[in-house]
Amino acid sequence: EREDYYFLYKATDISEGGLFLEKKIERPNCLARSTFKFTLPKSSRLISIDGVVAFTTTSSQGLRSGSGIRFVEMTNQDRKLIHKFLRQN
Repeated sequence: EREDYYFLYKATDISEGGLFLEKKIERPNCLARSTFKFTLPKSSRLISIDGVVAFTTTSSQGLRSGSGIRFVEMTNQDRKLIHKFLRQN
């Protein structure tokens, strides 16, 4: 979520510090924050975390095309939910 715009992307490689979106997001300003909302598998609770684009990759680099998102602000409840998910998987 950014201002009044919503986008839907596939997220993978989640960690307590961030996640990878299978969508390249241009970074005009690496300090620009966006709100990322998602649910984890087997959970209906919506997680809402502020993050920034940390890096982008393209398939021409031999990697999956997409963007690495670094979490910059989250609630303790969201942190605990992600931590629990990572322990179980």
